[in-house]
Amino acid sequence: MGQRLGKYSDDELEAAVQAGLARARMTTVRDDTEIPYNTLKQYVLDARKGVKRDKRCPGPKTLLSKEAEENLRDCVLGRQHAGHPVVRHELLEKAQQIAHLVSGITVGEGWLRRFIERHPSLTLRAS
Repeated sequence: MGQRLGKYSDDELEAAVQAGLARARMTTVRDDTEIPYNTLKQYVLDARKGVKRDKRCPGPKTLLSKEAEENLRDCVLGRQHAGHPVVRHELLEKAQQIAHLVSGITVGEGWLRRFIERHPSLTLRAS
């Protein structure tokens, strides 16, 4: 079974990167900090290139920007509060329009399922 993600603080990661930049052995730093070797190696390599990395969530990026998803969420919540809940296909259709305008991509049922998982405050009408 894999190691739990994010088991170290930002300060620990920064200290480990500094140790790596000071040419300490990566395996020793890994053992001392419990930061995965590959993670540490990537952060140190990027630091040597002058690239600042942020801790990221695993998995692919969302198809729509954070701002676009927040606007969709706010629209659905607004309709819910006004007593006009959104049906699944309405939300999917609106998301497809936005995705096509922004980047020419399409979104489908999988995107809709993950969108609802990311925004648990939403409830959709059962058509």
